[in-house]
Amino acid sequence: MPENDKHKPTVLAADAVNQFDLVGRLGRNALFSPCDEHLLHRLAACASLNVALRGTRVAQAGTRFPYVGMVCSGALAVTIDAAGPIRGVRRMQLYEARANALFGEVALLAQRPPPGDVLVLSKSAVYALFPADAVEDAMAADPKLLRRLAADVAGGTYLIAQRLLRSHNWPLTARVASVLLRFAANEGGLQAAHPEISEMTQRDIAAAAACVKESAARAIAYLESVGALRRERGHIRELDRGVLEQFAEGLR
Repeated sequence: MPENDKHKPTVLAADAVNQFDLVGRLGRNALFSPCDEHLLHRLAACASLNVALRGTRVAQAGTRFPYVGMVCSGALAVTIDAAGPIRGVRRMQLYEARANALFGEVALLAQRPPPGDVLVLSKSAVYALFPADAVEDAMAADPKLLRRLAADVAGGTYLIAQRLLRSHNWPLTARVASVLLRFAANEGGLQAAHPEISEMTQRDIAAAAACVKESAARAIAYLESVGALRRERGHIRELDRGVLEQFAEGLR
């Protein structure tokens, strides 16, 4: 997932905020949906809407990020430099943020710079940035919002810790199968993969599976040989959920 600092986010015109219906999107987020509608309108009114291309660094590890972001379209990835703890892996993806998901809330609650970079994962992404002081005012006006945010961050931290442990203990093929599972249809047998997988390169899959690109390529080739997936011109087109689940659960 190479970052490209030559790409800079573009701030969209104010009328685009209405086009993306930020109040409605906040209302569809489980953390903000219980809030008073006037509070949601105040947050939306002070937000900026941005669009950025794949690889753009939206936030930098160790650098102050005075916002809470929300994805409107596309996908962002929260990553860390893994060169030290995991030999040969340059960058490791902690989690993805997709439509209506938040990012930057960990830094806000901890009152510290982000622990990892936030990069655009899809071909392009549109995201809203809410100033940190506006979100803090919202939490002061609605203390239950603060509790929901804190509980969500704690739960996310727990899941990330589990994933980091698995990255050391799980076989490589199981980790890659687990990454691919999110794009598999629920029906049995080889079925068309979710279109979003076309935006995932082998480098992206490697980052999500905590391995190097070459190892991810070998695992994908092996999974194809046992019928877990089908490729066309190097791109994954079909996935078999049942077979992937067997690998992800250590049954094969």
